[in-house]
Amino acid sequence: MSPPGSLSGQRVLDTYDVLLKILEDGHRSSHQSHGRRIDHGLAQRDLAACARACRAFREPALRILWSQIDSLLPLWHLLSPAALPPPKVCTEEYINLVAEAKLYEDRDHWGRFLGYAKLVRRLSYDSYECADAQAYLFKVLLEHNGGESFMPSLRAIEWKRGSSQDYSFAVAFCPGIVEVTLSFARHGSSAQLWRDVDLKPILQRLREASPALEALHLRIPTQVESWIVDVLVQFPRLRKLYGPFTLDAPSFVTLVSKLDFVSLHGSLSSDSTTSTATSIPLIRMKNLRELRIQSCCQSVTQLFNALDAPDLRSLTVCIIDNPTSTVDYPAFVEAIATAVSADVMRSLILEIRLQHYTPHASRPAPIPLATLLHPILPMQNLETFELKFGGRLQLSATNETFADITQRWCALRSFSLSIRDWHPDGPPPTPAILMSFARACPDLRELVLPYLDHRALDLPFGGMPDPHPLLHLDILDRLTERESTNEESARMTTYIHRLFPSIDPGFRHYGRNYELAWTKVFHRIKMLREAMSSAPDLA
Repeated sequence: MSPPGSLSGQRVLDTYDVLLKILEDGHRSSHQSHGRRIDHGLAQRDLAACARACRAFREPALRILWSQIDSLLPLWHLLSPAALPPPKVCTEEYINLVAEAKLYEDRDHWGRFLGYAKLVRRLSYDSYECADAQAYLFKVLLEHNGGESFMPSLRAIEWKRGSSQDYSFAVAFCPGIVEVTLSFARHGSSAQLWRDVDLKPILQRLREASPALEALHLRIPTQVESWIVDVLVQFPRLRKLYGPFTLDAPSFVTLVSKLDFVSLHGSLSSDSTTSTATSIPLIRMKNLRELRIQSCCQSVTQLFNALDAPDLRSLTVCIIDNPTSTVDYPAFVEAIATAVSADVMRSLILEIRLQHYTPHASRPAPIPLATLLHPILPMQNLETFELKFGGRLQLSATNETFADITQRWCALRSFSLSIRDWHPDGPPPTPAILMSFARACPDLRELVLPYLDHRALDLPFGGMPDPHPLLHLDILDRLTERESTNEESARMTTYIHRLFPSIDPGFRHYGRNYELAWTKVFHRIKMLREAMSSAPDLA
């Protein structure tokens, strides 16, 4: 044991910091991977066990446990009378009994309450659960604390509002808040809630109480009026704005010219289209790193022709067009290329959808994939690329097209080309393109492709590269290609298994169409893997 003194104290501090970092990183990895059904991190019960294990673990574990709470109920339990059993869900009766007990007037209870409340950094609050009672108790405790927040470390609030006229929890806004999320408590409870949204009082209260706000999430679809933009530009530190709101071109220009955004999600109204691209002034967003935008093709093209975003690293664009309109998709892609730095871009996701389906609409001429992607091929550091076509447009491509793509984008980790099918006038690419990805993209982990000609069996079995660590492979079927011989399926199965031995064959939903060419191949891969895993290990 080290002798007492400053050195010992320093070692205790270092041990605490190390434990806190380990527990914090472990808990964060648990939350980040939960959506993918992979959980290697520390869950709440693990942290609770650490807190009970020994005194050295107790404080850092409790600090992580209390750093993020999904309701105010844990705090109310600290002021609950001993004879009152804590409920698992919030009830108005329980909140009223806690308020009537007034244990906050007792020094010990109040000190214990403040000790845990100061650890809370992120709070999720659902107004659907006893909104009036909880808001009243919150206000009483706020007044008891001299009008100062009893959660001084609170930085982020997610407020699920019970109705469009619910302002009960606005009292929780305080100067330390830097991130706020506003949504509805029950998304399907009433269609009227989505049509009658009044954000003005909340945003005004937020502006007054939390002027240091940096990130605002609006999970409430609404047509943003000019007054909302006028309020938002009064948050001088606002850097991240997310939401399904819709802006016209003048409002968008006003917003981005007055705030130095790092991340922005939103929509441009279709009537933002102007007669000439020059009618939108030059928009300089030198610190923008992430952008998600939705509109018609012409509006988005005009926006990117006016945009200068040299540090943009992640771009998601959703195009929604009228099936009878004339669009220039290559010009749209070229506008993107001129607005960003090719060396900086890391993620590019493009989705094209139709506003509505029109039967017997004329089908435009096919666009070669090489022509469409030509302006963005210099993005040599691109790690994620996704292209979704859900409309009339069809592409054409050759094996040489994919050879060029993989040579240019050798840093790819995810490549997804989700289109219904290739244009019928030309032959589809063949499975040989899988070899191009395997040879040129060592970090590739996800690959989604349209139909490949399963009958093209001239595959280069000689000189196969080393097995590639790809995890996810999907090749879409062509519904008209229902016939594939067992020999064809077996050969493709062997080829893919040798090339990508680590892919998960269990992700694909097979249904009953086992005779579709690629469904048959992936089903064979699944059976092969199961047979290999059940075989006895002779070693």
